[in-house]
Amino acid sequence: MFLSDVDIKKGVKNGSIVIRPFTEKQLQMASYDVTLGNEFQVTDRHSTTAIDPSNKVFPKTRTIKVKDGEAFILHPGESVLGKQKEFIGVDHEHLILLSGKSSLAWRWRSLCSPVLPQRPQSHTRKSDDTIRRTRLILFLRRERRKSNMKEHPEHQYLNLLREVLEHGEEQVDKGTGVKTYSVFGRQIRFNLQEGFPLLTTKKVYWKGVLQELYWFMSGNTNVSYLTRNGVHIWDDYPYKLYVEKVQKGEAPELTKEEFVERLKTDDAFANEYGELPHIYGEHWRKWQAKDGRTVDQLSWVIDELTKDPDAHNTLVTSWNPEYLYSMAKPGEGVRFPICHNLYQVNIKEGKVCLQLYQRSADIFLGVPFNIGSYALLTAIIAKILKREPGEFVHTFGDLHVYENHKAQAEEQLSREPKAFPKIVLSDEITSLDAFRPEHVELQNYE
Repeated sequence: MFLSDVDIKKGVKNGSIVIRPFTEKQLQMASYDVTLGNEFQVTDRHSTTAIDPSNKVFPKTRTIKVKDGEAFILHPGESVLGKQKEFIGVDHEHLILLSGKSSLAWRWRSLCSPVLPQRPQSHTRKSDDTIRRTRLILFLRRERRKSNMKEHPEHQYLNLLREVLEHGEEQVDKGTGVKTYSVFGRQIRFNLQEGFPLLTTKKVYWKGVLQELYWFMSGNTNVSYLTRNGVHIWDDYPYKLYVEKVQKGEAPELTKEEFVERLKTDDAFANEYGELPHIYGEHWRKWQAKDGRTVDQLSWVIDELTKDPDAHNTLVTSWNPEYLYSMAKPGEGVRFPICHNLYQVNIKEGKVCLQLYQRSADIFLGVPFNIGSYALLTAIIAKILKREPGEFVHTFGDLHVYENHKAQAEEQLSREPKAFPKIVLSDEITSLDAFRPEHVELQNYE
């Protein structure tokens, strides 16, 4: 029923297929009818560069199941076929196959034979013989401006994840030896007035998001704060440094579990072995100046925007070449990655917006966490400035997925997003130093 690119080109050339684009005035919403069924096969024509049925080369497909009254969203380049099929007459020369249950499916262009059976004036079910005879194809496109239904903002992330999986360049991580698939230079945007962008197609570690952000914002650089609050995403870094001391005979041998337990229970031990210098908290709140001063970048941003809401210079950077890679003096280099390395705060239409530049991003494992963290930072800064949050803009440098995460990522892509949760911030957040994790409440996150 759905013709390949090769079939279409041949048909157009020999005159058996006529292309008649619809004008803007003729665009109409496709039927939204439960008789179309509840299970659909979605075909992405762009997923395969050369579709050739004769050599069994077909585009990728995925199955979507919906309940009565629900809708799904088609993306550019996708077509959809239901198990039950229905035709609608357009004029005396055209029939349109209604093959999708989506309020965002618009008639765009039909390819059909010049001579078709007289069509009825109303929706009519056709037999399989009629389907074969009509040689009809319908391309469906997204038309968000003309629809009352908006695309779920999480699809921005899902589309990027799909792009990385399907079109990412193969590379090998020199640190781990694991193959990655990578693209460069992408961006997604979230309007925080429309919900808090904590992804719903996978469970995001909210406790880690909240406690780590407080750790950064307070200027703390000792991992013991996180371990004592049940967050262990940073445990590996101080333990690696500790193991090096053990190998030099400068510390007693401990397992990682014993090391973490000592960080939690022994203040003297934590003070000696839990510090991680030159990381986010230090750079945000205590940047080391050459004259020995410390510079509180985040406080300055808030003060500057309080005095001048039109300021264009309110940036916070964590990228200090003096302590990075081979640029650092021997023994002074940071031993952990600075990945989300720069953000800028701006006020637009009275609302606080924040753009993050992340030089390196694991889209499956890390990006959902990073989105939650910096969206929350945007909301907290807005609260301190007594304004509403606006947009969080996430700009990526190298965006990648590890090969050993492909199966989980593909499973995530099979899920449909749910409504975003919301956050409620306490009025006690009047300044950076007044903020505490208990001042944030996450609501309606499934």
